[in-house]
Amino acid sequence: MSTPLQVRDHLEATCVARLAGVNPRHLKKEPLEEGIVRWSVERPGVKPWSQDFQMGDGSGPLLQVSTEEVDRISWGLVSSVPARADLLGAAYLAETALVLAEALALRESIGAESEELAELLDRIGLAGRIAQPFPLEKMAVPPGKLALDEESRSSLPETPTTLEAYQSLLGKDWRMVTDDPERRLIRHTEGALLLLRRGEGEEVLDSRLLEGPDALMTWAVNGFTLTPETGRLVLDQVRVGGSLEDAVANLNRSLEGSMNVLASVDAGGERVLHFLLVDEDSARRRAAVLALVVSQERTVLGCQLLQGPPGFDQMMRVLERVSLEHSGDENLRRLAQREAVAGEARLTLAPFLDPERDHRALTDALKPLPGDAAKVFLPELSTAIEAAVERVWEKGITIRPAGGQTEVSAMAAIPQEFEEGAPHTRDFAQAYKALSAYLQPDRSWVSWTFHAPGDAKGRRFDGLVWIDDHWAWFPKPWRLIPRH
Repeated sequence: MSTPLQVRDHLEATCVARLAGVNPRHLKKEPLEEGIVRWSVERPGVKPWSQDFQMGDGSGPLLQVSTEEVDRISWGLVSSVPARADLLGAAYLAETALVLAEALALRESIGAESEELAELLDRIGLAGRIAQPFPLEKMAVPPGKLALDEESRSSLPETPTTLEAYQSLLGKDWRMVTDDPERRLIRHTEGALLLLRRGEGEEVLDSRLLEGPDALMTWAVNGFTLTPETGRLVLDQVRVGGSLEDAVANLNRSLEGSMNVLASVDAGGERVLHFLLVDEDSARRRAAVLALVVSQERTVLGCQLLQGPPGFDQMMRVLERVSLEHSGDENLRRLAQREAVAGEARLTLAPFLDPERDHRALTDALKPLPGDAAKVFLPELSTAIEAAVERVWEKGITIRPAGGQTEVSAMAAIPQEFEEGAPHTRDFAQAYKALSAYLQPDRSWVSWTFHAPGDAKGRRFDGLVWIDDHWAWFPKPWRLIPRH
C-alpha cells in the first residue's frame, strides 16, 4: 500500500472515494494504527478498490480535494436523484436520502449552501417515509367499489334487444368506452362495466355486467390509460409535501373529467395509501388510478399514476393481497404470505433471464452474509453452515437459466408447512420435510424454476430465503447440515 493520504476527516476521504468511482456506503473501514484507516470495497460487479487514509482533526482547509471537485461531486449526486418521488420505486428512497445528505455535507464543507438542495432534501425526507414495507395485515379495503346499486342494476335492458335500448343509459352515469363493430363496452361512473355482444345491424345479442376485479381486468384492456397531456396534468397537481386537501382541490379544478376514491388502505407507519379513480372526459372515456401515500397529518408523501397493464397489475396485487391477509381463513392468510414472498422472489430473479448480464456477479450478490445462517437455521449449526457455504462458493457456483428459458416461476413455504406435508410443498425437494427440524420457524423458503414460455418444467433451484432486508441463497440447504 502506498503512503496514506492525509485528509481532514471522513468527509474528505469520501470525496476521494467518489473521485475513484466508489460508493462510500459500500466501503469496509478497518483501523490499522493510530490515525490511519484503510477503506476498501469488494462487491460483485465493482472493481476492487483500497486506500489508506491518515485522518486529521477535522480542522483546516480541504487538503486533497479542491473546492471545484467538491462542487462537481455534490451536484453530480443531486443530478442522479429523480425530480418526483415515485411510489412504485420507493424502495430506493432511503438510499437517496443518504446520498443527498452526503451532498449537503459536501456543500457545507466548502461554505456553499444551497436553498435548492435543502428543499430537495426536505422533499426526499418526506418521501423516504414510504420506503418502509407496508405491513399488509393492517390493511383494509372499503367494500362495494366497482359495483352497481340495485336501482342502477334494475334499469339495465334485458337481452336480446337493440342498441337503441341502451342509448338512454348514456349521459350522466354511463359513458361509452369502445365502439367496436362486434361489441361495445359501457362504463358506469362508479367503475362497473357493461359488455354488449352485438349481432348484425343494431341487434344486441347478449350483455354482461362486470363488477369488482372483472371490471378492472376488462377496463385494463380497454382504456386503462390517460392521454399524455392529462397524465402530466394530473401529476403536476400533486405536490409532495403539500396537503391532501390541496392536491384533491387542484385535481378537481383542473381535470376535465371526474375523480372518485376507489380504495383507501391503512399502510402502517402512520401512512395511508389512497387509490383515486381518475376519469378523462374524452371520446374513449380513458381512465387510470392515481395512488397517493399520505401521512396521518394528511401530508402527501409520494404519488404514482397507475396506467396500463403494469399499473393495473401493481394495484391488483396490493388489493388482492390485502383481502387475503384480512381473511378469517388461516389458509388464505398463509396463501397471501406465500404469494407475496414468491412475487418478490421473481422480481429479484428476473435479471438472471438477461443473457447479457454477469450471472456470476448476480449470484454473488445472493451469497449469505455473516450471521445469516443463525437467523434461518438452528443457532448451534450456524458456524458449520457458514463454513459449508464458503466451501460451496470457493468451488464456484453460478445461477443461470438454460437456452430458451426466458421465464421464471417461484413458490414459497415455511417450515411448518413442510412438516405438515401441505399440498403446495409437494413440488419442493423431498429433503425439505426432514430439513424443517433444523430451520427457524418463521422464515419463508423459495424454490424457483427457469423455463420456456408455456413449459412448467425447466432448470430448478432451491434455498432462497428472505432475511430481514435482503435475499440469501443457501444452495440445496439440506446438504449444508453437518452430519451427526
